[in-house]
Amino acid sequence: MTKPLKVVIGENVKRYRIEQDMTQVDLYRKIHGGTVGSFVRELERGERNITLETLDKLALALDVLVIDLVEDWSEEE
Repeated sequence: MTKPLKVVIGENVKRYRIEQDMTQVDLYRKIHGGTVGSFVRELERGERNITLETLDKLALALDVLVIDLVEDWSEEE
């Protein structure tokens, strides 16, 4: 069964964030500045819808391509 896109994006954001030794707070500050709420946690759990603009900011903050965030890599592992 295919996962919802927001779940796939959340899993990929978490994977790339951890690979770069970044905390959720670090990532939030890179894309939004200021203090962190539950944004990254909810995103990584697939509980938050995001805009294309935020998807682009996430890719830039994680130094990956947008396609890296939307591809379901779990099927290849």
